[in-house]
Amino acid sequence: MYIGQCYPCDAVIDDVVSEYNGLGYSGTNSGGNLLIVNSIFRFNRAGIVPNSGSYELCYPGRDNTIVGNTVYGNQQPDTPAIDVALLAMGNGILVAGSNRNVVARNLVYDHERVGIGLVPFPEEEANDGVPDESTWDTPCAEVRDDPPAITDPDLLGLVLWDAMQNQIVDNVVSDSGLADIGVGSLQPDLAGLGNCFAGNTITSSSPLELEGLAPCEGDPTATDWTAGALDLGALIAAARPPSVDYETAPTPEPPDQPNMPDAATAPAPESTRPSSAPTPPG
Repeated sequence: MYIGQCYPCDAVIDDVVSEYNGLGYSGTNSGGNLLIVNSIFRFNRAGIVPNSGSYELCYPGRDNTIVGNTVYGNQQPDTPAIDVALLAMGNGILVAGSNRNVVARNLVYDHERVGIGLVPFPEEEANDGVPDESTWDTPCAEVRDDPPAITDPDLLGLVLWDAMQNQIVDNVVSDSGLADIGVGSLQPDLAGLGNCFAGNTITSSSPLELEGLAPCEGDPTATDWTAGALDLGALIAAARPPSVDYETAPTPEPPDQPNMPDAATAPAPESTRPSSAPTPPG
């Protein structure tokens, strides 16, 4: 499932099962009244991945609500995948350069990398730089046709889309290879990104004591952001299986649908429509 380049998006993903994809959910530069709730994301290369980038309009991504989902086993190798899905493989909920998202009350387990991670999205050959935070509340309809603020490729280089001002609260996360919850960046001031973590049931975090370093309320109770820092290189260094053609990728047999019993043999219901249209008067 994909929702992109919209703000506000005014969209809801509810009560779905997303499996055997490159990404269970992908959303570039999307958000604003966008809810991903009450759903299952399993057996994809990566689970839920909102991100930002100037290769699509309306950047950055922001203001997604990701609540009450079950996310597990997202390291499935024999799926179709584009570059982002290859790099993100093995993560549950990976917020890649998207901002002001609420990730709450999700059950996340069995991932070889990070259960819930906030990471940068480094964009090579970008079309524009990162817009100032003062523009984040501007509707996409008002800016989508604006020219890029930066057009000189020598001034762009590698553009870093950091994950900022996200709230990671009351999730239950376990069985993660690198960390149950984590945050990282290519720049050293992790505290300045404004992300917060609270009430999560976990056994590991990266950096260590992450909820003490970046609480959602009150003052920090820890100060060392370097201890157990998230190794961003480990997220992308391992060799990943190549993409599989979508026409030949194995998928499970679909179960019988509860609202379609015996669909192959059930008789068609009688039509309640008239057999012919009435003759108009006159």
